[in-house]
Amino acid sequence: MRLAPSTATAAILTRGPYLQLLTRQSVTVVWNTEAAAACALAIRPLDGIPTVRAGGTGTVCAVAVDGLTPGAAYAYAPLADGVPLAPEAVFRTDDPNRPFSFLVIGDSGCDCSDQLAVRDTMLKTPADFILHTGDMVYDTGAPQDFDPSFFAPYRDFIRQLVLWPCLGNHDVETGGGAPWRDAFYTPANNPAGSEDYYSFDAGNAHVVVLDSNASTRPGSAQYTFLDHDLAASTATWKLVAFHHTIYSSGTVHGSNLTIRANLVPLFDTHGVDLVLMGHEHNYERTNPLRGNQVVSAGQGTIYITTGGGGQALYRVGSSSFTAHSESVHHVTRVAVNDGSLLAQMIRTDGTIGDEVMLVKGGVPLPPRCGDGLINQAGEQCDGADRAACVGPCAADCTCAPVCGDGHVDPPAEACDGADDAACPGLCLSNCQCGDPAAFMTLTPVADTFIESGTQATWDHGAADHLNASVPSDLIYLKFDLSAVPAPVTRATLMLHCIDGSDDGGAIYPVADSRWVEGDGTGLDAPSALGPGLKWTDVDTNADGVVDTRDASPWLPEFARAMRGFGTVVAGRDFTVDVTPAFQAGPGVYTVAITSNSSNKVSYASRESAAPPVLRVELARPGTTTTTTSSTTSSTSTTSTTVLTTSTSTTSTTQSTTPTTTTSTTSSTTSSTSTTSTTSSTTSTSTTSTTSTTVPATTTSTSSTTTTSTT
Repeated sequence: MRLAPSTATAAILTRGPYLQLLTRQSVTVVWNTEAAAACALAIRPLDGIPTVRAGGTGTVCAVAVDGLTPGAAYAYAPLADGVPLAPEAVFRTDDPNRPFSFLVIGDSGCDCSDQLAVRDTMLKTPADFILHTGDMVYDTGAPQDFDPSFFAPYRDFIRQLVLWPCLGNHDVETGGGAPWRDAFYTPANNPAGSEDYYSFDAGNAHVVVLDSNASTRPGSAQYTFLDHDLAASTATWKLVAFHHTIYSSGTVHGSNLTIRANLVPLFDTHGVDLVLMGHEHNYERTNPLRGNQVVSAGQGTIYITTGGGGQALYRVGSSSFTAHSESVHHVTRVAVNDGSLLAQMIRTDGTIGDEVMLVKGGVPLPPRCGDGLINQAGEQCDGADRAACVGPCAADCTCAPVCGDGHVDPPAEACDGADDAACPGLCLSNCQCGDPAAFMTLTPVADTFIESGTQATWDHGAADHLNASVPSDLIYLKFDLSAVPAPVTRATLMLHCIDGSDDGGAIYPVADSRWVEGDGTGLDAPSALGPGLKWTDVDTNADGVVDTRDASPWLPEFARAMRGFGTVVAGRDFTVDVTPAFQAGPGVYTVAITSNSSNKVSYASRESAAPPVLRVELARPGTTTTTTSSTTSSTSTTSTTVLTTSTSTTSTTQSTTPTTTTSTTSSTTSSTSTTSTTSSTTSTSTTSTTSTTVPATTTSTSSTTTTSTT
């Protein structure tokens, strides 16, 4: 029996549902509605009948469910006044005896195209939960920014994978982090009862999440909690996460030496295997360290800075402790299978930029095709580990040919995207040559950009260029699809770049197209007299920022972000899929482009020789398409495991100095080849619970053996 969403309820889902506090036997499901309603959760085993767990009444619902089976899959749907608000989603409880993997991101909450690129890479990467190292909501962790910066872009994840959050410095700027605490539920399993730091178990690992904005000095509440919590854990793997990096060659923040001095002795004493951090917008992995010194492979702790979640990147250098560093947008994946732990940095093009494997209890098995990991030069994929592939992974660890991969694969395909020699410009989304009548190419009927500051009242409608930057410039494009004879099955937007940027902009629909282009060029003061759309028409509260606090009809729909352009360079054309913005039938449509970079991007306007081009593919006569109002990722993921490597189990001794087999692979280019290196707020009604894990006290820590491979 499945539950389907209904339109009969007056309550409208505004956030979620999303998973919190997942354990082996319990979970808390959270969601928000526009109007107050009776909260309830329908939940069932995948092969069972739903039962309903009641909550309170309000606009913020948090329903805790316990008595679940470890490692089992469950389907659930949130209810408002007894009516389903969303389709069923599926999650799996934790299982201590099962391999697992998780994704780590940091410094992501920018509501920008690079964040969406990382998000799309995450969607292709199997995982069981998500760990965030902080700076989840820029710029100040304000409550109105949580939806566009976090909940909207990640909604396909967080309804199926539990999120473990961490406070960053930007997250605490508003009310000391009060909006963050309102949004996220943590175990608060420390003597102070603070939600800001906590620990949890996942599989055979124990993870401690700290608040690096607060004191970590010896004797502080957080320091004492960390000391006792690590000492009590008998887990095979011990991991710690917090925001401010303590080992960084970055050029903006660098290493936080105070936190390093406070915490490294505890990490060394308790045999912490891996520390995950952010703050620097780049990636860096250290060699094994103990006492702030590089030690033999497996004799110390590895520290990874993973701050490439979407915000503008920072340059990174190299230090004596560095094993690999790279200024790149990425996600870090950690996969644990009994006595082996693999950490991989995955770029947004799907390639593995860096990799390190730790093994306890034996020598790691040599990498091979079929081990479920991309760990050899020449491997594009391996089993479910196929982030670089559009389709499935072939038996030889290369991407299986599929329509949409950009390469013609006869005999099933006549063309594929730009590989369209058989029918230039007429390749359908099904990789067959189409009739010219199946395509339409349109240029804007109006375009402009708006600019804050001294030109906030200026009209730029007649300019030969279109600018976007943060926080001062937004682009508007209007297309007339009134005469489109059939439903749109695909739409792509091509822009010609005049001035490049590290963020070419993210694209958003605009609901109202009744704006005027105007005749000003923005080159001189008379532009202030033009009739066209101006910054002041959109920034209605005059705070210098266009955001959801403004009440303009021409405000971009920030909750409907589409993937943007990423890095763009001058002199080239760039194309992006904008299909969801043009599927509501015949009419006039507007899209807006915003950039998260202060390095202004400029594109040619319709007044230039290289105007914007919208290319639409139409459905065959007699067919219909489904109108969609959601323009974020079209594919959700479920919890899976991919590791198949088997290693011997961990033995424990009284040693507090773990020795771990370590092998690494690093790649310093964007190609798929790799080079091996040595080492390798609203009314609230909440039914919430705190899940407290208090392991039995013991002084034993993991003891492992180590070798280094090249």
